[in-house]
Amino acid sequence: MIDVVAAERLLEAWERGFDADEAERWIAEQPAYQNITYPLALPPLVIDGSRLQELRTSVEAYLVLLEKLVALYRQHRQIQALFHLDIAAAELIDAEAEPARAIRVCRLDGYVDANSGRYQVLEHNADCPAGTLFTPRLNTIVRRLLGDHAPRPRLAMDSADPFTALLLSVGRAVASGRAPAFAVLQIRGRANRESHEVAAVLRMAGCTCEVVDPRDLALSSDGWIAAGCRLDVIWNKINTAAWAVLVQEAPELVGWFATAMQHSAAPCHINSFAARYVAESKTALAVLRSDVLARWLTAEEQELIARLVPWTERLVRDGEVAYEGARWSLGRLVLERRPELVLKQCYDIRGDGVTIGRSTADDAWAAAIEAAWDTGAVLQRYVPPTRYPVRQLGDLTTQLLFTSLDSFVFDGQLVGFGSKASARDKVNLFQGGTKLAVVVGDGP
Repeated sequence: MIDVVAAERLLEAWERGFDADEAERWIAEQPAYQNITYPLALPPLVIDGSRLQELRTSVEAYLVLLEKLVALYRQHRQIQALFHLDIAAAELIDAEAEPARAIRVCRLDGYVDANSGRYQVLEHNADCPAGTLFTPRLNTIVRRLLGDHAPRPRLAMDSADPFTALLLSVGRAVASGRAPAFAVLQIRGRANRESHEVAAVLRMAGCTCEVVDPRDLALSSDGWIAAGCRLDVIWNKINTAAWAVLVQEAPELVGWFATAMQHSAAPCHINSFAARYVAESKTALAVLRSDVLARWLTAEEQELIARLVPWTERLVRDGEVAYEGARWSLGRLVLERRPELVLKQCYDIRGDGVTIGRSTADDAWAAAIEAAWDTGAVLQRYVPPTRYPVRQLGDLTTQLLFTSLDSFVFDGQLVGFGSKASARDKVNLFQGGTKLAVVVGDGP
């Protein structure tokens, strides 16, 4: 699936006649493509072109399944009981109208298992994933550096900006002939670079767009107001972990949003609260594999889950699970099989809520487990990521780094891939990693 041989050929071809100083000067003149500074790396991650249709079919079917999970959550108390959502989350989900598509923007984070070669979905990122704008910008820069050596574009993110195209399409449909008005929600003083860049692109397209703290929104007879403008679309760029803290600090937001979402002129809210609290939750990975959900799934859907989602279970005290062909109490399993397991908090950002058993000392692992019982946290089987040759600009050393393969799915359609790379077990850009552009090799 990951074509290391093609990558090595790209690297060799690119290095012939390459001027690092000239490249760095040119890169510095390009539009912003990083939320934090990291060294640009080559080659891009190369996906075997003959596997593209298989990947597309799998991830698009998986998004349909996530939408089904969100709908089933709304309908059945048995499923609601598995998620440990608080009163604020329940009130916000109940107050919003059920949209035709709850998850407009999603990034499925995954690995290609180094042992089996299978693509595995590890997290959903169904609230407000990063990289929606910057990934295609990175892809464009790397393609231009590679020149004629780059494979032909195969997906929207190879050469275009499908994210702001989606926002503009939604905004124009809602605004009915006038220039739409957008708000990008961010906590005051904590807006990232990508959010400001999204706002700038929308303004260049002739729209109104502001980066706004949700506490600064107002409600009038005309609808939702930000900076004096009635809003048509909200891109809620506050991740669910931070949103949960915000509504604890400002509980009046819950009632305000619950009321405002029922206004006849309420803006389109991307992504919905159901997507943010249900599909985003790591608990969802375990629920998808659970016996509780199985009664509502087809045989094909169950096969898809078994193929894409590694063993994942809710961390329930006194629980008993099947693991590697045997029955285990969870209390015993977490102690005896630590190197094979990963602990994931319900919501997190930048990998802070992920504890990898094989790189965690026994006492730290035990403490993390003890704090996570019955919180919605999950245990997941560790998936060994594929190693990949990476060379950073200005460095002649090629490193074999662990790599992710992340799938961007907008309105149910695969639009592109992203990748993170790291020498550490936790493959995360904010914890010592870098990003790789992704290209799909020539093929069917």
